[in-house]
Amino acid sequence: MTDGSYAGMTDTQIVQAVTAAGPVQPPKPPRAGVHPKVRLTTLLGLDELPGELTGWGPITAAHARELVADLGSAQWRWTLVNAAGQHLRTGLTLARPAGFAPGGTPPAR
Repeated sequence: MTDGSYAGMTDTQIVQAVTAAGPVQPPKPPRAGVHPKVRLTTLLGLDELPGELTGWGPITAAHARELVADLGSAQWRWTLVNAAGQHLRTGLTLARPAGFAPGGTPPAR
């Protein structure tokens, strides 16, 4: 309601507009302590390689994307590896990458 779409409306008009929109799904709660490992290409929908849920084992690409989408505004820890899987660099994002809004889905390709 803070986007200005109700500016200039009376209370009665706002109530009518909100109730006409139908029921609203509450946002999913953030999944604290969940640490999925998944390739960026999989998150972007470029492949269907499985991910891994730390402490649980392999998960499907679709489940990995769902978990990442549900992580709210969590920071992301990333690791860059070479073709042999050897660690090259690790970092932490300062903000969620664009296109991954809380409860949303990755950007379309």
